[in-house]
Order: sequence, then structure tokens, then C-alpha cells
Amino acid sequence: MDENKVDQWSAEDVLERHLAPLLEHYGVKFRGHGRIYVDHQHHNIETAQRILTDLGLTFCVPTRAIRSRLMELGWLKDVRRTFQAPLKWSESPTSGHLKRWIRQIAMPAQ
Repeated sequence: MDENKVDQWSAEDVLERHLAPLLEHYGVKFRGHGRIYVDHQHHNIETAQRILTDLGLTFCVPTRAIRSRLMELGWLKDVRRTFQAPLKWSESPTSGHLKRWIRQIAMPAQ
């Protein structure tokens, strides 16, 4: 790979030219969530990782850099890190059991 290509790997048109065939190869369809959509489904995680690895190998760039650039362009959407707000202690279905257990270990039997 020539130096010029390495310097320009993050250009939108360069990424597009290399990403499009990978999306087709891995059967990734645009469903309105981003070109690459990653949720908790094993297939989506694996496919995204393969695409990031392939691009990283092509450009001799860490997959983390590829991932960041694709996210910046809005081409990769990873919702695995989106969590619901945690339940309050009092709302937890097991909070009564946990509170009893904590009391038991905090105040041993006499």
C-alpha cells in the first residue's frame, strides 16, 4: 500500500469505496439504522467485527480507529452500550431478599 493511500484512509470516499463491497460480501442490508448496525445479536456483532477487521487490515490501521471514523460518519451505530436507567434499590424485585441477606451477614447470629 502506498504512503498516499495510508494518509487518506479516513477520507469519506476512500472508506466508501472499500466499505461498499464488504457490506455486500457480508450481506449487510441498510434498514434505516446506519450502514452497520450492532445490537446484542451475535450475528450483528460478528459481522461488524469482520468488517472492521477487514478494513483495518486493508488500511494497516487499528480497528479502533476504523470504528471511530465510521461512527463519526454515522455509518456505524452500536447500541450495545445503551442501557436503561438502573432500578432503584427499593424497586428491585430481589431487594427484599438482598436486604435480608446483608442484614444476616452484617449481624451474625448470637
